[in-house]
Amino acid sequence: YVVNNGDNKLLRLEFGNNLSLTPTVVDLGTSFALDEPTDMVPVREQGTWYAFVTNYGSNTLTRLDFDSTLAKLPLAYNIGNTDSRLFQPTSITFVRDCNNMHLFLTNITTDDVVRLDLPTIQGPYVGATYNGLANIDDPTSISRVIRDKDSIFCFVTNGSTNSISQVYFPQCHDATIQTSTEKSPPI
Repeated sequence: YVVNNGDNKLLRLEFGNNLSLTPTVVDLGTSFALDEPTDMVPVREQGTWYAFVTNYGSNTLTRLDFDSTLAKLPLAYNIGNTDSRLFQPTSITFVRDCNNMHLFLTNITTDDVVRLDLPTIQGPYVGATYNGLANIDDPTSISRVIRDKDSIFCFVTNGSTNSISQVYFPQCHDATIQTSTEKSPPI
């Protein structure tokens, strides 16, 4: 699945049984609560697929609820401007850490990173804004979250300076398993 910023459409890319082939693009239309979507991140929770989409045009976040196979059309929920922290969001990523789920988003208007904590996929969503991090300036994209031992970090591309900023989030202190050096640590 991809979103089209120009016409607010959700598109499904069908590769058949061979990812090396050029996909068939299936236009699913505009009935998915999107407004100048800029990025989306998939999340699988308890066997069901979801996707969170940033809406640049309305400063909101949309959650798409799929089924367990991604075969059916998703139900769309515009969950609004969570905690009034979104200011032309440009990108989004997801991580599970310290027994919690988190979304990280970039805002181009305020040059910051927002963390949304998700007690459950359906919410409530609680946020925190990180200002002045790593010289973020006109952020256009955020990488997937990278785990290095007990800490997590990501990279943000800066459109106005043609640079990349590393954003580091230290280890939490309330994990049920305090430390791990496993490649895939327990959550």
